[in-house]
Amino acid sequence: MACGMVLIIVTRNIDLLVGSMLGFIGMIIGVAQAQGLPAIWGLEHPATWVVAVVVAIAAGAALGAFQGSIIAYLGVPSFIVTLGGLLIWRGMAWWVTQGQTVAPMDSRLRPIGGGIDGAIGANLS
Repeated sequence: MACGMVLIIVTRNIDLLVGSMLGFIGMIIGVAQAQGLPAIWGLEHPATWVVAVVVAIAAGAALGAFQGSIIAYLGVPSFIVTLGGLLIWRGMAWWVTQGQTVAPMDSRLRPIGGGIDGAIGANLS
């Protein structure tokens, strides 16, 4: 996300929705691995984390392409598009979960986000 933000800033634009999009994609990956995929092949399946990450990457690419196409092809200023996107995707993150806790987390997916011990280990965290 940081590399994408550098490209946006270098082109003298602004992206206000990056945090809200991250939250929305995080909710999608959480719901996919806690509710959607276990319904198909059960909890703690070895491929759950792979499919959840692929879903997250595809959703992020689709949302980024949608927002970028509005700016590039319709000529709407990036400030306006990303300000609207900030509000929309933040609301969509709540809508995906209906404000409820997403659980249980897959044990293979947990270390990707740092897990209980943090990204750099229990002692250094």
